Amino acid sequence: MNACVRGWPSLQAFTLRVMLRMDGSVSGLMPHLLVVSLILPLLSTVDVVSNGLQTDVFALLMAPLIFTVFVPICLAGESLAVAMDLLAVRAAAGPWLEESLGQRRLRLGLMHASLGRGANVKCRGIGLLDRLACGNALRSWFSFLQLLINVQGQAKPKGMVTTS
Repeated sequence: MNACVRGWPSLQAFTLRVMLRMDGSVSGLMPHLLVVSLILPLLSTVDVVSNGLQTDVFALLMAPLIFTVFVPICLAGESLAVAMDLLAVRAAAGPWLEESLGQRRLRLGLMHASLGRGANVKCRGIGLLDRLACGNALRSWFSFLQLLINVQGQAKPKGMVTTS
């Protein structure tokens, strides 16, 4: 049976406290992290595309940061949101009739607490960092990258030969 036991709420409360503390301590740094993981790779990718083999090592190393930093943050946020939603679903599917009144209250408290959005990965001004935000950011990133490449391509003189 999946009876609700007293240890579950304390475990969930501990996890929620840890996530809220992490959110409080990281929320001020998150915009800076996003600048480094979105803007710097954008400019580095433009440099790599436009200069080819003459690109410096810094640009080559910074270009993939969007995939090694930003995307994993969004996927972790998505996983956390899914896990919290599944906790509520699993708690709702429990053996309500076989449990005592106290156990049912614990189960209801677990369901209520897991549907909150206070401990999700988020950034001020952007919102939740989940799969939807990641997809939107990548679409915007690639369209802006295309715009910068087109603008830079139009700025080159017509007779100039580039080596790549």
